[in-house]
Amino acid sequence: MQKMSPYSEKLFEGQEYYRQIEYVESPELKDRVYFDDYGLIHLSHDSRLGERAEKEQLERLELLHEAKEILQGKIPSQCEKQYRDIPVILQRRGNGSKGNYWIFKAYINNHRTTVVVREGPRKDGSCKYFWSVFQSPLSKPKKRAIAPWLTQKIRRRTALAYAR
Repeated sequence: MQKMSPYSEKLFEGQEYYRQIEYVESPELKDRVYFDDYGLIHLSHDSRLGERAEKEQLERLELLHEAKEILQGKIPSQCEKQYRDIPVILQRRGNGSKGNYWIFKAYINNHRTTVVVREGPRKDGSCKYFWSVFQSPLSKPKKRAIAPWLTQKIRRRTALAYAR
């Protein structure tokens, strides 16, 4: 039997963990969020660009533990609902991609973990299902430059205050 590469092993483990979840009760949505093949495919493929890079696939699969806890309400998060209507041109099947999306953002350590839940028309009815998870570093606060005219105005007022 041929030995699997480290990438293949981690990918297999992540996919097995995903399949074991089945669904999660979300107190925020007051509904079940299903972990079905749609979400698993989206973790490894971008709908417009094809297959994701190996590193990105593994990163997303490793975030599944956090995604599950965020959806269960164990990790505090902010939830926002969006409606999206993607033009038919981007779709392979040509049926468009309309649906409701819920975006959960949780701040863990120095990263923001984003979990996306989708609800849209499907053959078997409409239900909420896991769509994606990704992580991005928190941006450092930018130093705001003061406009030169404002700096001069502040200096003049300060000078006048001391002159009195």
